[in-house]
Amino acid sequence: MSDMSLSGWRRTILADGVLLASPEGPDNGTIRVRTRNTPLISIATLIAQLRGTMPASARDFKAGPVERIQTNEGEYAALIPISVTVGGRLVTRTVGVIFGDDFFAAVDGAAVDPVAGERVRGVVRRLTKHYSLGLGDNRRRPYVYDVPQGWAGLRIHRGVAWMAPHFPKDHGLIMVFDARPSAVSLDHLQDRMLLEDLSQDFTPGPPQAPVQVVTRSGLRGQITIVTGHLPGGVTRTVHNCALDDGRNLYMLRLESDEANLVTNRGVFMQLVHSVQLLPIRNQSAGSFILWQD
Repeated sequence: MSDMSLSGWRRTILADGVLLASPEGPDNGTIRVRTRNTPLISIATLIAQLRGTMPASARDFKAGPVERIQTNEGEYAALIPISVTVGGRLVTRTVGVIFGDDFFAAVDGAAVDPVAGERVRGVVRRLTKHYSLGLGDNRRRPYVYDVPQGWAGLRIHRGVAWMAPHFPKDHGLIMVFDARPSAVSLDHLQDRMLLEDLSQDFTPGPPQAPVQVVTRSGLRGQITIVTGHLPGGVTRTVHNCALDDGRNLYMLRLESDEANLVTNRGVFMQLVHSVQLLPIRNQSAGSFILWQD
């Protein structure tokens, strides 16, 4: 069996995906594909869950290093190599994870025979690389950045709110909105009004001159800064950052009180500079798994 062939493998359709079994027996490879897993979790949490599902006889569980890749559709993915001894036998396991916006798919392959384990690892890699979530390009999407240390994150509809350590007493709020297509439609305008625009009770003063910014990944954009007031005379300074890669617009915003503005601005700028480009769909055919029942 080559890395690009599943010829002769038995395929069983399950309620939550597919089970593939090597014709040479389970010691030579099984691959379980789960098509939709919720909620969306971190890799560290997934590894902890995988460890927790091991039988009581499992020993010497080792995971990593994790390899971050992207699928041909342009979605985030990762490969997690695992080794564990079960009943005195070393099991080689590779889990491919494909991240959707609020769910993930998993390609989980394992073998006892060490040579077969390497072959299964190659198959898992290609199945993961070519896995199709079918979500499309023209949508809002989360993207990768360095989280602000010590700040509490809350996933909201189409974005993440990061709150400063002593929020709301010390007011520092960073909004990281999911990237959206640069070409703005009427639907996007309504979306922006509902999800991104500042509250109508904020009375802004005159804006400062825009600040040009370039992230470490090469994204370019600008930050506009305005100080204004909320009812009761509360002062807030707002930084709106817009980054553009020619296909997608990445919007981020900082809202801060005056007492903590310097500190909050520093955290915000570190986050902005860490924003990474979204993956791009691979238009070439590439290599794929050959199948023959």
